[in-house]
Amino acid sequence: MKGDLHVVFPQYLECFSQIAGKTSLMLLEEYASPDKLLRAHRDALIEKISKASRKGLRASTERYEFLMTAAKAAKVFSCQIDSIYFNIHTTIGLIRNLDMAIASILDQIHSIVDQYTDELLIQQVMWLQSIPGIGFLSAVAIMCEIGDFSVFKSPKHFFPTSGWIQPLRNLVNSKPHLFICQNVVHVSPEGLFSRLH
Repeated sequence: MKGDLHVVFPQYLECFSQIAGKTSLMLLEEYASPDKLLRAHRDALIEKISKASRKGLRASTERYEFLMTAAKAAKVFSCQIDSIYFNIHTTIGLIRNLDMAIASILDQIHSIVDQYTDELLIQQVMWLQSIPGIGFLSAVAIMCEIGDFSVFKSPKHFFPTSGWIQPLRNLVNSKPHLFICQNVVHVSPEGLFSRLH
């Protein structure tokens, strides 16, 4: 989609860090071309941006002004090709379908976890979630990858094979912490191992 936008609306790429984000997709669905953005009612568009981005009117107004500047520049420095707008709308449709499929899979995972709360694996998932920095999906992924903790005899065997970075000591306060799922998690490695084992 970035390649298509680069042809018909290159300045739009500077307006959002994530082109497939909620606010960006809403704008591309309703106002894909610079002309449509420029013709849009100012207050209505600011309100839509505010609702989609969950930000206040001030931030949404700044985003609106930035979009208007981009749309005016695109009138001069872009090519208006109908087939590319068709490609953009098709790509947005695919993204929406993928989002729905992902949401459905997450619902199924939640229902399985809710159904088998007495299972050791699920209890370990719930305990992992109690650690700051580990959410539901991360906890499920960790337990699905590692599986049965009884195969690990000690924390020394567990960490190298689990894919987690070895525990490090913070030089300031000497608290042990792990790098798990791109987050720094403050937890004793021995405590984590003994609780999950």
